[in-house]
Amino acid sequence: MKHIPHLFGFIASFIGIIVLFLLVAKPAYGTYTQPSFPSCSAPSGTIIASYATGTHAIAGDPNLHTGSDTVYQESDITVMQCFCPDDLSGKGIQTNWWDVADLSSDDIQTLIGNGWINEPNGSDWGLNNAPYLAMNSNFDCSAETPTPTPSVTPEITPTATPSATPTPNPGNGSGGGGSSSSSSSNSGGSSSTSSQPATSQPAVQTLASTGTFFENAMSYVFGLGILFILMSLNNYVKESFQIKKS
Repeated sequence: MKHIPHLFGFIASFIGIIVLFLLVAKPAYGTYTQPSFPSCSAPSGTIIASYATGTHAIAGDPNLHTGSDTVYQESDITVMQCFCPDDLSGKGIQTNWWDVADLSSDDIQTLIGNGWINEPNGSDWGLNNAPYLAMNSNFDCSAETPTPTPSVTPEITPTATPSATPTPNPGNGSGGGGSSSSSSSNSGGSSSTSSQPATSQPAVQTLASTGTFFENAMSYVFGLGILFILMSLNNYVKESFQIKKS
């Protein structure tokens, strides 16, 4: 019976160590939270680039596309690109851009396995000089495709030219008259301009997506508290058995 207090103390200490480890231990990966993005059908955020027409690239697609393109800054680490083709199909492409500078390589590889596209340098796309992950999806942009409005050519109504009335010349009884005419010609021209706003992408600030220092500190304090209680209970049991024995 004299070994029971020592056995109980060993078990209590072992349980305390396990509890402390579970509270403060952090996994090697999977500590991130995927950001949410709105839909290009109902966009939000700040417009940082907008092109009514032009040739554009889509992440993960080797082909170039012509149409309109608008880029929205959603947060410090997220950007949304909305492309609508000019073929009147209404099949738009939404690209979600995520700055993953604060993620580990294991986290990034896991996300790539889940369908994200790896873009190691965002500056190649006018974004921050940081690694990005991109995800494409489709949306209906038929409402954004303008319907051409037929132009009406105005008709020019000719103005009647007044004729001069001859004045009799007293003396020879003969008169002469003249007429004047005026003509006008209209010339028209059309010019087309295309604008390609050279809006530069503002620097994207990084944002840590893992736990804060305060949360980790509280976990350590809580674990140490549990370990202290278990050790105190162990000492109390030992003293109780010693009192009974004496």
